[in-house]
Amino acid sequence: MKINLSFVPPGGGRIEYNLVMDMPEIPRQGDYISITRPGQTGAETFIVKRAWWNLEVDESKPKGTVKEIQVECEFAVSKLASEDHRRTCEDYHARTGRLLEFDVSMQ
Repeated sequence: MKINLSFVPPGGGRIEYNLVMDMPEIPRQGDYISITRPGQTGAETFIVKRAWWNLEVDESKPKGTVKEIQVECEFAVSKLASEDHRRTCEDYHARTGRLLEFDVSMQ
């Protein structure tokens, strides 16, 4: 299923960027997401904050439809994180005092 991932600073705020992904299910609050890119050392790591369901109802039809599922993900540090991603998380921490980290027992 198509999921629109939105990436925000720890604690929420303005969306930094979005990625549309094909996923087998909808990530749930607290799930860890790691994204790798060709040629990149390390990953971009995030913790799922919430899912947004955009629905549409046409009164002339027997049921509504799902227009979009958007999952809000907060930047987080993990041992898998690339240096660029780690620096971004440290910048957020310096500005906002918030830093999210993966549970080390899960890494």
